[in-house]
Amino acid sequence: MRGKRTSSFPPTRISSRSVLEDLGRWLHHHRPVVVALSGGVDSAVMASLAFQYLDSDAVAVTGVSPSLSQQERQAARRSADAVGIRHLEMTTDELSRPGYRA
Repeated sequence: MRGKRTSSFPPTRISSRSVLEDLGRWLHHHRPVVVALSGGVDSAVMASLAFQYLDSDAVAVTGVSPSLSQQERQAARRSADAVGIRHLEMTTDELSRPGYRA
């Protein structure tokens, strides 16, 4: 038998307030930040939190290429507009990389 555990996993209770406070401290420590905004929920939430904590020190960026659907591009634009975060679109060319298609 292995040594006695001193803590339980998964934790029995996580405070969402403490997680957000930790995230806010992390963002402030790493400012300015760029959030990759894909048009999905996860990146939209991160963009919103980054803008909430950092205001103009947070920027959202969407990589635009044939692998990004128009629906995803529009969703990213709508998310950025709703949040108020500055949003840049950058053309990418990942399809030209042999390892990307593999």
